[in-house]
Amino acid sequence: MSAMPEIRFFFDPAAGPDCFDKLPEALLGSSYSVSYLPMAIGAESLLLRKAWAAAASGKTPSRYQLAQVFSGMETLQQDPQGEAVSLAIAQTAASALALGLSELPAFDFDGQLMQGEGALLRLALMLKADAAGIF
Repeated sequence: MSAMPEIRFFFDPAAGPDCFDKLPEALLGSSYSVSYLPMAIGAESLLLRKAWAAAASGKTPSRYQLAQVFSGMETLQQDPQGEAVSLAIAQTAASALALGLSELPAFDFDGQLMQGEGALLRLALMLKADAAGIF
């Protein structure tokens, strides 16, 4: 693959930062770009709204911004209750629904959706296989 692989990472911030924290180590040695897409299956949380409020308008939150939200040190770009945050949450949910997402965390990589507890391991193996030219 000539271009840097793009990964869409869907996760629920209210579930805790476990998968978020493990992502860099699990993908160590791979080149990739990640779009962080906080969302909830079920009820929204204040943490979800803060994650989107930390992002610049029209952008997804960065890893740094999300780490700040998890640590409680965020500098919000937008009002967590504002219309832009509600729109970002709705658009992410619609995108996830279109993919058939039913479980978090989830990764969308190269048209393949990996969901649930083993998703990060499957993604890491897929990136390593892709880098080795197996796919």
